[in-house]
Amino acid sequence: MALFRSEFKNPVVALVVGVLAFMGATFWLGSTVSFAVRAVAVDGVVSDTYRCPTGRRRSTCGDVNFTYQDGSYGRLTEVRSPGHQGERVKVLYRPRHPEDARLGGFNLWFLPLVFEGIAVVLLVGGVRKWLESGGV
Repeated sequence: MALFRSEFKNPVVALVVGVLAFMGATFWLGSTVSFAVRAVAVDGVVSDTYRCPTGRRRSTCGDVNFTYQDGSYGRLTEVRSPGHQGERVKVLYRPRHPEDARLGGFNLWFLPLVFEGIAVVLLVGGVRKWLESGGV
């Protein structure tokens, strides 16, 4: 299957790259899961949208206002793709570290899951190449 073919000619390099990619992506996904499990979800509102100040592509950033459970106010700034101004969104934050707040849903899970998928493909390709070369 062409999807699992690695471009690395050396089977050991292919295996090491696959393992490292898998470990890194799994760590990122695991930290996201850990954050989500410990986080409290509150409603937020996109208060402002604007063109992102960094990057070459045109993308929309925005600010999101929300209220912590204790009644104090919080604000997320320069959030990528927050939605339209006035839109309600879910904000997650850790009660012990309220400064660590993130948008929930798609924005939270998309990149870690994509990189985990790519890492699995690299790992399978590396293992396959290593086994075909006589590995073990």
